[in-house]
Amino acid sequence: MSKALRLSEKWFRLGLWLVALVFAGFLVGLGGHGGRKPAPG
Repeated sequence: MSKALRLSEKWFRLGLWLVALVFAGFLVGLGGHGGRKPAPG
């Protein structure tokens, strides 16, 4: 039981890191375009 919990925690942490990296890349991408917002849609 604890083994599965540890595994899910590992994947949860990995997912958080992925989301954080994607979000950081998104912010850097926005800043790289002079703060110009993309067209809606």
